[in-house]
Amino acid sequence: MKEKTRAGQWLQGLGDAGKPILQAVAGLTGQQWLNGVAEHITTSKEIAEQKKKEFIELYALDLQDLANARDHNIKIQTSEKVPLFAKLFPFIYESVAVFVWAVVTVYLIMCFTGYLKLPTAEMIAGIMGIYGALSQYVTTIFNFHRGSSEGSKEKSRLK
Repeated sequence: MKEKTRAGQWLQGLGDAGKPILQAVAGLTGQQWLNGVAEHITTSKEIAEQKKKEFIELYALDLQDLANARDHNIKIQTSEKVPLFAKLFPFIYESVAVFVWAVVTVYLIMCFTGYLKLPTAEMIAGIMGIYGALSQYVTTIFNFHRGSSEGSKEKSRLK
């Protein structure tokens, strides 16, 4: 079960006004979609100013949570008391996920360009489901490790 962000829960509370926004961001992960949502909410003429202020407060808390996760990771990596395995495991795990995603990508390209025999329709559906989940996870990995500059801009803008 996915954990919901405060801003996502707030959007659900908007009812019909929040539905198009939730539909637009469904299936996306990471910071990028939340930035687009924040832009839409703050410029919307259909949402009351008080509701916009509530959203900005919740959005700031979500950004703070994201920053805390990165700070926690930095503390683990720089601590002398943490075992080497604990420091390396996240990178090994994430590297394996990226590698598997790359292998599946190459496999799909080779199938759809005719270099390999196309599997049955059921297998393609299963592979595409796995590929979608892997793609989402790889996007999350990159957003976590490389997405801080956009988050920093947003934090500065909110202050």
